[in-house]
Amino acid sequence: MSDPFAPIKADQATKSKRTQPCKVIVNPVPDEAPEPPAFHPKLGVPSYRWTYRDLSGAVLGYICRFDIEGAGKSFRPLCLFRVEKKLRWRWEAWPQPRPLYGLDLLANAPDASVVIVEGEKAADAARQLLL
Repeated sequence: MSDPFAPIKADQATKSKRTQPCKVIVNPVPDEAPEPPAFHPKLGVPSYRWTYRDLSGAVLGYICRFDIEGAGKSFRPLCLFRVEKKLRWRWEAWPQPRPLYGLDLLANAPDASVVIVEGEKAADAARQLLL
């Protein structure tokens, strides 16, 4: 009788029948990219969408806010990926490190003061108050 707790040898390991498609984030979003979805399949239409940009102002992706009746709010990142050779928007975050919100604005004013806040909404509000 064989030992059921014996280590599995490399040639005995079974492969998963369902393999994940190869996906790679695409940054910045190219001109030929499809339009990002206007709604989330479960959360509906976002109440607000913040655009993340690189130093030159090119779009990197979005953060969407969803106001859920009776349950508060929920945030979802929306990024472009190349999945099986096709460009597809996915409700998935950037790999670490995440891009800095407002990076394009900072690049245009490198001597400006920086205020660290929690969230994109607070960053927009601080920018308006401190202009």
